Amino acid sequence: MVDDEDYEKLSKYKWYAKKSRYCTYVARSQRVGKVVMTIRMHREIMACPKGMEVDHLNGDTFNNLRDNLEIVTKAENIRREMKRKQ
Repeated sequence: MVDDEDYEKLSKYKWYAKKSRYCTYVARSQRVGKVVMTIRMHREIMACPKGMEVDHLNGDTFNNLRDNLEIVTKAENIRREMKRKQ
């Protein structure tokens, strides 16, 4: 799920479900020179700066609506995830 304002930009790419160590995210691949990079949709939507993370507030990593996303520190993201699991 994405907001209407993000749909046109995001629809230019082929997105897929990418399993990470702990959960599955929506992602795409992009070649930069000889290296293929994985770009996660939630980070692209929020223009997340390096060293920060994007929290899915309701825990649903397929819900990439802006009101469900927040840029946080790694420590804050871990704290929130631990609270959700209790």
